[in-house]
Amino acid sequence: MGSVTLGIHLGHHCSCAIVIDGELKSAIQLERVSREKHAGKATLTHEVPIENVLNDCALSINDVSNIIISVQQLAVGGDGLHFPLFDDSFDFFDIADKRVRIISHHLAHAVYSYGCSGFDNSSVLVSDLAGSTTPDGLDFDLSYEEFKALPTSKYIEPKTESISLYRITFSGIDLLEREYTIPHPSPSTFIYSPASLYDNVSRFIFGREDCHGQLMALSGLKESGYNNDLISINDMIDINDGKPIFKNNWSRRFNLESPRNDLLTLAKITQEAFVESMMCYVRKIRHISKSNNFCASGGTFLNISLNSKILESRKFKKCYFPSSPHDAGISIGCAFYGDKIWEKPLKKPIKHDIFSPTPNFSIDESDLTFLLKNNGCYSDEKIALLLSEGAVIARFYGNAEFGPRALGARSIIATPTDLEIKNKLNRIKQRQMWRPVAPIVLKESLKDYFDGPEDSPFMNLIHKVKPEYHSLLPALCHQDNTSRCQTLNVDNDIRLYNTLNLLPSFDHPPIILNTSLNGPGQPTILYKQDAIKFFLVNHEIDFIIINDEFYSRNETIENIDLNTVIFNKEVVFTIKGNNYFALLNNKKLKIDEETFNLRGKIIRKEQFSKKSLFMDLLFNEFLIKND
Repeated sequence: MGSVTLGIHLGHHCSCAIVIDGELKSAIQLERVSREKHAGKATLTHEVPIENVLNDCALSINDVSNIIISVQQLAVGGDGLHFPLFDDSFDFFDIADKRVRIISHHLAHAVYSYGCSGFDNSSVLVSDLAGSTTPDGLDFDLSYEEFKALPTSKYIEPKTESISLYRITFSGIDLLEREYTIPHPSPSTFIYSPASLYDNVSRFIFGREDCHGQLMALSGLKESGYNNDLISINDMIDINDGKPIFKNNWSRRFNLESPRNDLLTLAKITQEAFVESMMCYVRKIRHISKSNNFCASGGTFLNISLNSKILESRKFKKCYFPSSPHDAGISIGCAFYGDKIWEKPLKKPIKHDIFSPTPNFSIDESDLTFLLKNNGCYSDEKIALLLSEGAVIARFYGNAEFGPRALGARSIIATPTDLEIKNKLNRIKQRQMWRPVAPIVLKESLKDYFDGPEDSPFMNLIHKVKPEYHSLLPALCHQDNTSRCQTLNVDNDIRLYNTLNLLPSFDHPPIILNTSLNGPGQPTILYKQDAIKFFLVNHEIDFIIINDEFYSRNETIENIDLNTVIFNKEVVFTIKGNNYFALLNNKKLKIDEETFNLRGKIIRKEQFSKKSLFMDLLFNEFLIKND
């Protein structure tokens, strides 16, 4: 076996990755395993999904050549008290092992995007809210012993990276320029960078974290009543000698009582100011890097309007926007760093994101028989027909996407020809009805229906539906007629490709709607049992594909009458042996037993000896509403 590198990111969006001889083999976010969206770990614990990626590659920790870690909170004077680098119980490897190196945040970001790009040289722009904190503001690559030996007894003035400009070539990694965060007692109000502008406004409008995508969608709404006299881009930023200068006096014009149209105006101007400020750094890096190639990394580049603006500027011959520019991608950057990817760059860019391993979870056949009706093997033609007829289908196929956007492996798919279908998908996801739903389109058909970049495998660029297809594809168009296309070719997912390719035979364009397979506030589903649960409690989804099998709900489940009420009965249901299904945890049962066409028997709750896979989920939590 050749060189094996384990990459670990500790921080929010905690993740792990494996690179073998320069090839990315496996990567997974903690959130997919823990089922907690944006899950993070500040220190090494057994919850960090190290074993998931090792098992996926049939490796043990002893097979690993390099262990490269990036730790968000790690800084001089930051190891100890509340945040030791590793939990006392962590024994998967010794942190003092010579294989272990700790690298800085932006350095890992940069190597991630470059490593995936297939470029032999490139400029790399990294932008996020905050990265590593160091005494000198520079990158680092240290062993744990070297880190511990750093002087901490003297006074230090730490610097926290915010924007970094790199050039990466065969010769190595050059940091060309860097900007830093500005400490402030009101960080949720004070603006000092593009990321802080976008983060603070999104928190203000939506009242919580991680609403950047919603702000981007809101900025594209076309409604009358924009208050153009309220604020302009010049109120937010000045451009001085090519550098954006952020202003802070405009925020007093907005408060929690601001009317809707004022917030729409704020969203629109924020997006414009954000893009214009970032373009200053794009122009800067083109000038100082002298490279015709461009790579982007950092959470800032989840903004598809920004990515498209960079591409449209034509300042570079080639641009690469990775699937996971946010912090989850750092583990892949760590793994590429340990493999010194710049010395042997990939010959082709990575254009798929199916890297997250899915363990084979065994489900009792009697459980499946009770809950699901097996409609036989997955037929591409049958799926195409059902989609053309308006069916909504959950798709659980093979390993999962690593990044934040569903690309077909963990997706809910439907036709774009019916606007009500888009509304149905937003109801399933419990999202605002103005939120757009993105399409998957055959790469070779993209130019027939859309204007925009020819290649967009990660759904991170803007396309516009051609005017003559607005009426045919009403569910695709955001109010500004934009769409976030995923282009699909036969190498990405042959089964999904075949389905789209068959759609025209049913008088349907080779395009489908696609949203991630998860509920509100949840990460994308990784495991089969969670996909089945999600399908069963969302009756607006008609069918589910599980790898090569195709299911609908069993008639027993489909015919439940949720309006029938029977009081003072405590019952549970078993279908076979000790596999029980709980109907209720209290004494109010809202359904007649006969409705179930019971094949098992009614027993008392205290007789339980084994829990079924679905016992805690179905009837007492979701399907039956208690008084």
